[in-house]
Amino acid sequence: MLLRHVAGERKVGRIVRVPRGEEEDRRQLHRAFTTAKRDRTRVSNRIQGLRASHGLVLPPGRDVPQQLEHLRLGDGAPLPAGLRHRLQQEGAHVVA
Repeated sequence: MLLRHVAGERKVGRIVRVPRGEEEDRRQLHRAFTTAKRDRTRVSNRIQGLRASHGLVLPPGRDVPQQLEHLRLGDGAPLPAGLRHRLQQEGAHVVA
């Protein structure tokens, strides 16, 4: 491919420039921020999916563990232990 490029053929590939160490370090902060935002969205969507599958409505706010204490299913029954545990785990990921 390199020989073809040097010979003048232009659509054989792309020549890339490897960034210096300092340039790559500057990019890491933005990458970490983007990853954190993506992870937070993923966890929030998981919580919303779990709530929707059981017909639960959580009032706005971020204190998920305290909200879980007062939360009931549509028929007034308390949350099943497995669902409560899963929501607590996911809520801990949002806070962290």
